[in-house]
Amino acid sequence: MAYTASLQQLYQQTADDYRAFFQKVRSSFKEHCHQIRLEAEAELAKLDPNDKEARKAVLAKQKAQLDESLGQLKLLLNHESAQMRQRLESIRTEQEMAGFDLERELAAVA
Repeated sequence: MAYTASLQQLYQQTADDYRAFFQKVRSSFKEHCHQIRLEAEAELAKLDPNDKEARKAVLAKQKAQLDESLGQLKLLLNHESAQMRQRLESIRTEQEMAGFDLERELAAVA
């Protein structure tokens, strides 16, 4: 049973590590987007308010940067989520195998 308990702790720790990773990535992403916004605002402040084409170009550049960042975030989270699922499934399988007693199962059937 101690082995099963340690597997449960490993499962919980793995899930906690993923949550911490997700929070860190989320915080970094928000900061990155904020930085992109500040850069766009600084560029817009330098432009003539009536220069619509230049302002559109700055906003288009900002959108492209945000779209690229979002795409990278999605790739990272998809990759990490897949790895996490594999680790958790592996731990669950080990837990099931640790709790499976062939002798007891055969005795129950007989």
